[in-house]
Amino acid sequence: MNGSSLAQSKKAATAVVMTAMWEFFSYYGMRALLILYLSQSLNFSDPQAYSLFGSYVALIFLTPIVGGWIADKWIGHSNAIIVGSILFIIGHITLSYPGQFNLYLGLAMLTAGVGFFKTNAICLVASCYKKFPERHDSVFVWYYIVGNLGAAIGPIVCAIVVNYYGWSWGFATGGIGMSLGLALFLSQRHNVQQFVDQKFNLTANHIITLALGTSVAVLALSVILFEGLALWLLIGVGIAALPTSTHIYKKASKKEKKQLILLLTITCFSFIFWCFNQQGGSSISLYVLREVDRHIWSFTAPAAWFQAINPMIITIAGPLIAMLWRYLAKNNIEIHVIFKIMTGLTLLTLGFTMIIAGDKLFPVAAGGLSMMIWPVLGLCLIGSGELFIDPVVFSEINQKAPNQSKGFLTGLYYLFVGGYANYAAAQIAKLSVLLQPIHAVSHAAGYMNEFGLIVVASTIALFLLLAFSLKYSIKNT
Repeated sequence: MNGSSLAQSKKAATAVVMTAMWEFFSYYGMRALLILYLSQSLNFSDPQAYSLFGSYVALIFLTPIVGGWIADKWIGHSNAIIVGSILFIIGHITLSYPGQFNLYLGLAMLTAGVGFFKTNAICLVASCYKKFPERHDSVFVWYYIVGNLGAAIGPIVCAIVVNYYGWSWGFATGGIGMSLGLALFLSQRHNVQQFVDQKFNLTANHIITLALGTSVAVLALSVILFEGLALWLLIGVGIAALPTSTHIYKKASKKEKKQLILLLTITCFSFIFWCFNQQGGSSISLYVLREVDRHIWSFTAPAAWFQAINPMIITIAGPLIAMLWRYLAKNNIEIHVIFKIMTGLTLLTLGFTMIIAGDKLFPVAAGGLSMMIWPVLGLCLIGSGELFIDPVVFSEINQKAPNQSKGFLTGLYYLFVGGYANYAAAQIAKLSVLLQPIHAVSHAAGYMNEFGLIVVASTIALFLLLAFSLKYSIKNT
């Protein structure tokens, strides 16, 4: 079979992307329920709910560093996806049983599952198109589009299931989706394997060691979530990653060092973007629950549905962006990555501005609640901004990172924009409580004060990025 065939590349990449769609479905379906479940069912206070939510989503993006390294050196990207999928399924089943013990254990299993899945799915997609580097930008946008289709369907389906059958079945629904994804990947695995450079044959001893190591990791993650130790783990992993990062930089050629510096710069500003974007799963979600009129005639839209807006707009706008990148590439026009990041930050700033304007400047609905149209429009703008962040950075890493380090550097990116950014996002969400006026009748003022600070900070970040681009006279790389 000729691995250089574009048709074969598309077929293999499609299998990986469709599997990733179900991973997005299961993760974002559960994620849309989590903050509401903690607040409404387990009666966590807002700061407690934000802390656990932030710790979980931070660790979700920390474990890909380990998962990427294990795949690079030991089990391969394909096997890692299988392990991750199995952990996802078991984690959702565990969450479906009530109780705080199952809550922490289930979240730990999902955390480990993401570690094996996310980085390696991205690397497999890149491997499928290694002979066609000019298609990297568009294929990663398509990866993001299809993934976000799953992320849009997940909250809608899971919220409906919760509404009719309860929280347990809502969490179990995510596991059913991941089971479908695993079955799809196994059926197409032979097509994917032809594009993998390194072949790994796991022995019984390898499997036993992997199972024991993963079990210990899951128990450790459960304790970390329960005791609130995520920040210390994040710091520890960052310190542990320094020697490898330094080695990669020292070993790189002069040209590769310039590219690594550029990757670091865009990672820092992507971190800022995600600190604010991740309010959608925490403070914006509770704002919608408490301060937005969600009635559509006699029907009340579940608050979890609003978390489907972000991936929906990505699914709709993504194809247009992918066609734009392809058109520009055909005409030898390249928009530098810095300006793409600036576009994403601009859309995010406008999105939060829209939410604030709707609450402050326009007539409110019955009972003093904000009209639903404004957070919907704001979330659409925030979601559109994502198309100029992650797909762009993924493409840059896979095109410009030194060989044999792409898995690690992709995981390192996740550490910054997922691990550190999500933990920071939880602390930012707590501002909605800290900035709440003492004698206020509703929670709205606290949320508006938090969102206002986000608008100011993101505007400052935009000016800093613009200054960087002008000072160093950005050129095509």
